[in-house]
Amino acid sequence: MSDLIEYQIKGIEILEFNITEQREKLGSNITYGFGFNLNHTMDIDTKTISVICTLKISDADDNLHLGGITVACIFEITDFEPYVKKAPLKVNFPEHFLQSINSITLSTVRGIAFSHFKGTFLHHAILPIVDISKLEPMAMNDPK
Repeated sequence: MSDLIEYQIKGIEILEFNITEQREKLGSNITYGFGFNLNHTMDIDTKTISVICTLKISDADDNLHLGGITVACIFEITDFEPYVKKAPLKVNFPEHFLQSINSITLSTVRGIAFSHFKGTFLHHAILPIVDISKLEPMAMNDPK
């Protein structure tokens, strides 16, 4: 099994988008809080992994939900079989690969969120750069 995994982005889908109507005007010096969740799903038949990122934007104290977006980035893996054992089902992609697709997904979500929030009160709520290697590893959801 090679450390080099050939893959490409097959699709990007916006699954959800929301902005909470603000009854009171937020000050221009507001500090935003960001929370995100990454979920992985796999489809053995299409040799794809979807990384679904849910981004939530709040005030710094996490008292006020301001908006959010959920985006799926779908990656097709050229040589899928060496990383999947079917009986019993076990998936074993290298950590560097998972970090790479997580990083690509977060960067994609940052750009899509900026585009969708542009011109709103969340115009300056830009997701900070995240060091993916510092995140706790997550288990992949059961494949289809």
